[in-house]
Amino acid sequence: MVVLIHVMLAVVAAHGGQLGSKGENCEAIIARATAKAANHHKRLLVKFGASWCGPCLEFEHLATSPQFKSAIGQYFDVLFIDYGEDFIRKERPDYFAKHKDLETPGAKAWTKGHGLNFNMPEIAILDEYGKVVVCSERPYHGAQPWERYWGIPSIDAEIAPALHFFAEGNPAVKSTDLEQLKKVLIRYRHR
Repeated sequence: MVVLIHVMLAVVAAHGGQLGSKGENCEAIIARATAKAANHHKRLLVKFGASWCGPCLEFEHLATSPQFKSAIGQYFDVLFIDYGEDFIRKERPDYFAKHKDLETPGAKAWTKGHGLNFNMPEIAILDEYGKVVVCSERPYHGAQPWERYWGIPSIDAEIAPALHFFAEGNPAVKSTDLEQLKKVLIRYRHR
């Protein structure tokens, strides 16, 4: 398991997912990433999760894929923040003691202070000021509870909420790019 986690983190880093420096505070990481995204006229897509969370790792794989980047990469920079390492701390204290740097300091406080719940994964889009525009808990105006976007559509009916999520997250996203993203999500869903 230790090797798998390190391999997955190496894959994410190799594919261009931004990771904060070891021990760096969440607020500083997000401020830097938001400024970089704004400098490129993009919004910041943030995945909060855990190194051991399967759906979190699946989203990281999707968000760093060339197909995803081709569809909507021009609208979003991507950042991965781990904040759910409590499971490892409680269930595997020996493992956690060796890998304390897995949890991003201040991440839980940041999410709570910005109205996010502790979901795995919790996905949010931030504007150029670091304000949460949309998140997976409340993906778009008027969404019903079953229409939430949790990262990877597990059924075809979840693809439409995913498209709404990205459209609301950045109004600059063109309908043609959303159509391309829809094809990416369908292929990813059926892989």
